[in-house]
Amino acid sequence: MSEKHNKVILAALLHDINKVFIPDTSYEALIKSLNIKDSELEKGIKCHHEIDFDNLELEDDSLAYVIYAADKIATAAERGREESGKLEFTPLKSIFNTLNENNQNKVYNPEIISKNSTINYPVENCTEDIVEKLDNIKQELQQKIGIIDYKREYLNYLLETFEIYLSYFPSSYLNEERADISLYDHIKITTAISSCIYRYLEEKGIKDYKSELISSIEEFEDKNIFLLQSMDFSGIQQFIYKQYDTKDALKNLRARSFYLEILLENFIDEILTDLELSRANLLYSGGGHAYLILPNTDNVKRYLDEIEVRMNKWLCETFDIDLYLAMGYEACSPLYLQNKPAGSYKQMFINVSHTLSDKKRKRYSYEQIQTLNNREVKDDTRECRICHRSDRVDPDGVCRVCNGLIRLSKGILDKDVFCITDKETEWSMKIFENEYLAPATNEEAGKLQTDNVIIRRFSKNLRGSETFKSGKLWIGDYSSEKTLGELVDKGSGIKRLGVLRADVDNLGQAFVGGFSEERQTFSRSAAFSRKLSLFFKYHINHILANGEYFLTSERNDKKRRASIIYSGGDDLFIVGAWKDIIEFSVDLHRAIKKYTQDKLTISAGIGIYPDKYPISYIADEVGRLEDCSKNVDGKNAATLFDREFAFSWDDFIDKVLEEKFKLISVFFETTTERGRSFLYNILELLKNKSEKINLARLAYTLARMEPKGEADEEEKELYAKFSQKLYEWMQDDEDNRQLIMAIYIYAYLVRGEEE
Repeated sequence: MSEKHNKVILAALLHDINKVFIPDTSYEALIKSLNIKDSELEKGIKCHHEIDFDNLELEDDSLAYVIYAADKIATAAERGREESGKLEFTPLKSIFNTLNENNQNKVYNPEIISKNSTINYPVENCTEDIVEKLDNIKQELQQKIGIIDYKREYLNYLLETFEIYLSYFPSSYLNEERADISLYDHIKITTAISSCIYRYLEEKGIKDYKSELISSIEEFEDKNIFLLQSMDFSGIQQFIYKQYDTKDALKNLRARSFYLEILLENFIDEILTDLELSRANLLYSGGGHAYLILPNTDNVKRYLDEIEVRMNKWLCETFDIDLYLAMGYEACSPLYLQNKPAGSYKQMFINVSHTLSDKKRKRYSYEQIQTLNNREVKDDTRECRICHRSDRVDPDGVCRVCNGLIRLSKGILDKDVFCITDKETEWSMKIFENEYLAPATNEEAGKLQTDNVIIRRFSKNLRGSETFKSGKLWIGDYSSEKTLGELVDKGSGIKRLGVLRADVDNLGQAFVGGFSEERQTFSRSAAFSRKLSLFFKYHINHILANGEYFLTSERNDKKRRASIIYSGGDDLFIVGAWKDIIEFSVDLHRAIKKYTQDKLTISAGIGIYPDKYPISYIADEVGRLEDCSKNVDGKNAATLFDREFAFSWDDFIDKVLEEKFKLISVFFETTTERGRSFLYNILELLKNKSEKINLARLAYTLARMEPKGEADEEEKELYAKFSQKLYEWMQDDEDNRQLIMAIYIYAYLVRGEEE
């Protein structure tokens, strides 16, 4: 990056930071406290409102004009106006207040995103001491900013620091229309726009910023100065689940998932580094998909076309046809980001989506297809025992890709820093051309830094990023055990593995059209995407570590016996002890409902399997269960064990678990005379209820088990309720189906080892 471009980014990052310190800190005091002595940078920070231009003499090419234009565009894209008057803190309003025709007025407590923090759900009113919270944020943030630096690593570090401290700060104190955009999101978008404007003007050879961005700002806003760039990996799920060997299955699954996460993030950073941009220009990444806002220049478009070819060439050489990257971009103006004219914003995303779809349909050129078809099969090629891919394998029957993933798996859970190096090590795996991914401790990363082999660094969640100013990645990495066998063995009842696949219903529709036309803006979409990404990539760890719903008496240890295989974007794949998975599914449903104010729902498939069952088959089967949930009217459902057992979440929780399962549990826990055979007899009658004689058989079976005269009154009353309800439920098809599921769950719970 040029020094001036770095100053543009830094000025944009700091242009609104004074809002944190209101009402006790002026810009002058703030700049002094940050020890900023560069006059150009100082003007860029202070003079981002037109009223400020009269107070200082500015050169025609002052970066202050760039920051002004970017802030104006970002503010307009939030549907707001410049603020005036006395500024006093007001809580950030929830982005979900107006999603999908919602009409609520919930707010967030001003919180710092920390390792030990709970999920900051929207509330009716702030419940904590705001003054104390703000004071803590002010003090900590000022320390974290530290010494101002123009290096790219520092700029990205500053952006990530603002995410932690300013995600629940409002960008506007006075404007109701902007009250749901956080200060962090506003700073991020302003910084991205600033970079794009600067690079666009630079390529066009425009030096008179004042004329272009002040005098002719209306004309400038109509120019296609931006590219909305999108990328999408195909084959992700197949790659993750391509695991046929049961040895170290959990480690290998996690390694595959994590590798793909880093593969995308490293590629994004490769693009941003080559284009001399910061991570502010990354709007969203997750689930193998990403959006970036880039300057619309010939150099940028040429570069994007070239690196797409390079990446797919490398993917094909490394993974055969398992993985493919589609990339596309759409030129757009500042007015488009504001949805002017109406519908243009939505159309921008539709167009780039169509480009990606076309790329996927024509993923390989004629020459590439010829090369793939004419490849020589080496004499030493065999089938890998893990992924069943034909390749050269080691004496243990493992291909080079799976070998790399095995090496990688050893450091995923235990190490905090993930280095991209230009030198292969014994524990690294190739991640792009001449780049290698190496998990490292802080000490090991320090040595790699000393050896001068590090290209870039990433850290998971809030671990290790400060030490090395490395890029922070939100990653769902919860894992209670090291193997699938341990998950099964530590569970309750039958020794089975529970598997959950789930994703958000109608997310694409919500993203593009979930907000009313006047609120359908770039900034709001970015804020909405980030909130969901944070939920599935970070908060999911908290939900698993702090279980709330339990089928039986609540455990002192609320940690779920489970492990995240994949969680990102809008979907997840989690394995664990079967009971913990069912309980977690209830927590997940309630959490997303509370988090999005009941405006987004999830659909899930849940299966149970022996821990030695191949994960590739499990993934397919549970995926089909998830599809069944999507076919329920209104979606918002869970399908358990078999396709016939698809329930809305309300029915599953209220009817299956809280009503029928609890009645069965209480009944069998209070009687010693009626064992499993009695339960299984009832189950067979319910499953074959179409035979009318079975209704009479059920009545007869229940009558035979009536407590004798010496039984106490409580037992008699419980039996009467139990028998009456069973007889009643059997006669209704839906109640009967719910009852069968409740009995299955109870039967699995009271079984130990295989009989």
